[in-house]
Amino acid sequence: YAVGGYITVDFTGTEPANTRFSMCAGFSGRVFYGGCPDNRLSDRIYFSKIIETNSDLGKCYQEADPTSEYISDLIPTDGGSILIPNLGTLKAMLPYGRALLLFSSEGVWAIGPGEGGLFAATSYSVNKVSDQGCLAADSVVVGDNTPMYWSEAGIYALVQDSNSGFLTAQNITQDSIN
Repeated sequence: YAVGGYITVDFTGTEPANTRFSMCAGFSGRVFYGGCPDNRLSDRIYFSKIIETNSDLGKCYQEADPTSEYISDLIPTDGGSILIPNLGTLKAMLPYGRALLLFSSEGVWAIGPGEGGLFAATSYSVNKVSDQGCLAADSVVVGDNTPMYWSEAGIYALVQDSNSGFLTAQNITQDSIN
């Protein structure tokens, strides 16, 4: 769970992780946290419950007791975490349209709406937009309403594919600088 920007997780038989997130972003009425330097947590993005008061900012867990025999269901407004295997080192998080873009050393992902067109703890989507990793947080910019970032292979722009509607990465320096 998150408390005051710290994350505390008890791994059975191991030392607990007490470290800060390296970044956060507001998206879909929640706060998203990521970039934990602990290897056991680096592939996770945590999200708060729907923010109604300041005390909700660190509630990255479900309201009901998951072990209860009476009410244990996850509800759409709950907080939680999203596992993204091979996320690598998170460089930047950027809310963009109906998605939260994650720029990492291993590529770019989009966390977006699930069924019903909204992000909910019970329904969301995770799509890998690009295999080309981001070099640095400062390289992520939005120009002319288009997210762009630097990679070792060039400068990439994230544009919407006209057929699928998903974001795709286009190397905008391939023909000019390369």
